[in-house]
Amino acid sequence: MLLAILLAAARVETGEVYGDLEREIPRELVAMMDGIDAPLDAVGECLDRYPRLDVDAALAARTQRSMKLHRAIREIWARSEEDALRDPPPRRRRACTMANVTAALQEADVALQRAEQAFAEATVALRAGAWFGPLQLCRASVISAGVGRGEEDGDWQLSIALRPTAAAALADITRRREGDLLAFRVAGTVVSRPRIFGLIPHGRFYLSTGDAGPLGHGATLALGPC
Repeated sequence: MLLAILLAAARVETGEVYGDLEREIPRELVAMMDGIDAPLDAVGECLDRYPRLDVDAALAARTQRSMKLHRAIREIWARSEEDALRDPPPRRRRACTMANVTAALQEADVALQRAEQAFAEATVALRAGAWFGPLQLCRASVISAGVGRGEEDGDWQLSIALRPTAAAALADITRRREGDLLAFRVAGTVVSRPRIFGLIPHGRFYLSTGDAGPLGHGATLALGPC
C-alpha cells in the first residue's frame, strides 16, 4: 500500500484511536502526477502549434481526469514545501508528429491509471466513517457533534468539537491550508468542501450543506466507534 495510515498517539477513555493520515501528499504520488502532466503538456503545446493534429477531444478527456485527481488529492493533503519549491522535472522534447502525440497520450493513460490506483490504495480508510481532510472524526477524536439550522442563511450545519489531541492536529492541518478546500467525507462520499480561511485553533468548527441527511449521518459516525 502506498500510504500507511498513522494513528494518533493519544488514547481516550474508549480505548480507541482515531485515524490520522499524513499531512503531505505522498512523494510517490507527487512523482506519478508529474508523469501525467508532462505528456499532456507536450500534447497541448503541439496542438497550439499544429491544430490539424485534431486530438482536442482526446486531450480534453485526459486533462479532465487529471484535474479531478489533482483536486481529490489537494482536498486531503498539503504539498510539502520541498515539492512546492522544486522545479518541474525536465520535459522530453519530441517532434510534433501524429505518432509522437499518440505515444504521449498513451503515456499519460498509463500514468493516470497508476496514479488513480495509488490514490485509491492510499485512501482506503476514507471509504468508511467521517473524515475532515486527513483527520478521522469518531468518538476517540470528537467530544460533541450536532446538526441544526444556521442562524444567518438557514443552511443545515454540523457543529463539531474535538478532543485536545485531535484539536491540535486540526490546528496544524488548517495552519498550512489557508485558502484551500478541504473535503468532508461521510462513508466515502464528499458531502462538503469548505474553504479554509485560517487556522482553527480550538477544535470547534462547523460544516454546512443544504441537505441535513448526510450531515446527520456524519454526526452519527463522528460520535461512533473508530
